Amino acid sequence: MIPHDPLLATPSILVVPLLALESGLRFGRRVYLRSLRWAVLCVVAAILLRAAVTDIGFPLETVWMCLFAGFISLYGHMLVCMIQQYQQQLEWQSRSDSLTGLLNRRGLREATTALLAHGLSKSESLAVLYGDLNGFKAINDNFGHARGDRMLVDVAQAMQNSLRDYDVLARCGGDEFAVFMPDTSEAAAQLVSQRLTEVVAELGQQQGLNVGISLGLAMAPQDGRDLEALLKVADQAMYEVKRASKGNASVLSRAAEALAGRRSR
Repeated sequence: MIPHDPLLATPSILVVPLLALESGLRFGRRVYLRSLRWAVLCVVAAILLRAAVTDIGFPLETVWMCLFAGFISLYGHMLVCMIQQYQQQLEWQSRSDSLTGLLNRRGLREATTALLAHGLSKSESLAVLYGDLNGFKAINDNFGHARGDRMLVDVAQAMQNSLRDYDVLARCGGDEFAVFMPDTSEAAAQLVSQRLTEVVAELGQQQGLNVGISLGLAMAPQDGRDLEALLKVADQAMYEVKRASKGNASVLSRAAEALAGRRSR
């Protein structure tokens, strides 16, 4: 503020909410509110100090100027909130599958990085299942893609309901699904694989469709110490399960035999 300016609150105070708005647009709502709080305190202190050392008083112009600065601050808060909400929405869309609402491959990687590092540091066993639907192409060909999309949603929901709250389920693309299970032994993971296989098969029967799922299993740290390595091993195991499924062995024994055979090579 200019000392000899006849106004108690000069137009220069408008710079303060604009600077706070610039901080908010760059760093988000929390920084905006913190900057605005300190800005308001500084402006109030400056006005009170100037009023104490001058005989200007509190003219109507000062009231209007403060109200205008308050309007800019309120509008800035709304603008920062809308931009931040839009950014969060874009971030979520980049990490999730729009059809099923599950995480996509990127989201799976981001969601499991800390879980994987924590489990390995505690010497825990972690399991990854990876698989795709059997007979899904026939659904698209015979009933249309809309029916296939509905089946993917139903499968995702059925699998999610069969997992623990802290297990991570993702759709990695097309009809491919992945499950990350922290603190899970190999035997427990095989049982989960069998349960998911049975759940998907039962869902197909209920809807009169010949659909199932083949799941490959990978264990950390035996088969890898990062998600991509585990997904690669589980993907290979899935194809071994598909080949083995032509026999009469059970799903559980097929998965165990495929895993054991892979490690023995």
